[in-house]
Amino acid sequence: MRNNTNHLKIIREFFPEEPRNSIFYLLGELTDNIDQHSKYTVGSIMVQFYKGKGFIDIGVLDNGLTIPGVYEKNKIEFSDDENALSKALRGISTKEGEVGRGKGLETSKKLIIEGLDGDLYIISRKGIYVNKNKEKPTTKKTDHPSKGTLVYTRFKLPKKDLNIYDYVE
Repeated sequence: MRNNTNHLKIIREFFPEEPRNSIFYLLGELTDNIDQHSKYTVGSIMVQFYKGKGFIDIGVLDNGLTIPGVYEKNKIEFSDDENALSKALRGISTKEGEVGRGKGLETSKKLIIEGLDGDLYIISRKGIYVNKNKEKPTTKKTDHPSKGTLVYTRFKLPKKDLNIYDYVE
């Protein structure tokens, strides 16, 4: 995906200092995943700050191969689309021979859920992952497959002393 410095400038100018590093990290990881894996033709990013309500929404959408599709392409076994999402969220990489890779989605999840007290939703092909209100996450199946992947998160404004490196590897 093309990096648009105007968006980064807007985040620097209008967002409070506390969430900036978190937003930049999440946008970097999610767009890198799309760029490196999905074979997309269209991608979209939405970041919205609800100042009065004290939370931020981030949505990243592409029309690429999907997470299960990338696993299939790289001959990584999985039982169904929900299982593929679970593997991706545990850091099972599609990059052959690259030990220690594949942690972007896993660490993004940890930062969102634990560090930012947020919710995370992923829809990819027939798999849906939901982690809301720090409840036990659920991975389920839909009968209406998506053509691509959507990652959506909502989180509260972080505390001033949030160190994102406590949550990312």
